[in-house]
Amino acid sequence: MPRPSDPAASTIRDVLRELNYALGTIVRAAPRPRLRVELVTCILSSCAFALESLLLAGAGRSFGPADTAMVRRDLALLHDFFLARDAAGVPQGVPQDTVVATTKPVVALLELMDAPSDSLVAEWRRVGGGAAGGSGNGATEGGGGDGDEAGSAGADGAESAAEPAAAPAAEAGGEAGGGEATEGEAAAAAAAADAQYRQRLEQVLGKRTDEAARAWAKQAGGAAGAELSALSAIGRSRETLSRLLGRGGGDSSAR
Repeated sequence: MPRPSDPAASTIRDVLRELNYALGTIVRAAPRPRLRVELVTCILSSCAFALESLLLAGAGRSFGPADTAMVRRDLALLHDFFLARDAAGVPQGVPQDTVVATTKPVVALLELMDAPSDSLVAEWRRVGGGAAGGSGNGATEGGGGDGDEAGSAGADGAESAAEPAAAPAAEAGGEAGGGEATEGEAAAAAAAADAQYRQRLEQVLGKRTDEAARAWAKQAGGAAGAELSALSAIGRSRETLSRLLGRGGGDSSAR
């Protein structure tokens, strides 16, 4: 199987080109269409997780707002690859709804990466992050001048960032309340979604160096733990992709 001469400089096109060879082997080994789709969907899930982890951990570089347009282009290529449309544009691979749902966490992460730091800080406080400093208001008051400035700016920008923030808790509550789930179960699911979202905000803010992010880091603490968690995740995802591509643990990255 051919490999990029410089993995660190390779693009997602290089990765997909290699993955195409591996998928050809998988498709030939799985005669039943349903089994083929399930296997390829699992590989899509691993690719999406690897891309998400790469954006958070960096693998030697940091990704920020300036990179989101490039990553969105890569994500579109990933969609097209797994949809495998025919000449008429009809998907022949993984169903479109499945592709969209599987890559939804990456899209949500890109929305956070696009947002200014003060809006992210306001979101972090809204979902309970301010409890680390006693309360959202207490953290602002304890931060001094910079904290107050970041807090007021965050309040102004909260409306723009509130829509993606509200989605995890709303979806979790809806899923939990679907069958015979109790009100308590729905509330627990919403709280878990908020906690996961708060951790994602910490991971994004923890990689920024602007004034609002630095003021937040002084108030919040715990950002280092989120960074270590992200680094661990990228290690696992790179190992998974290496096995899928037949590299035996070699370097693998979407960028």
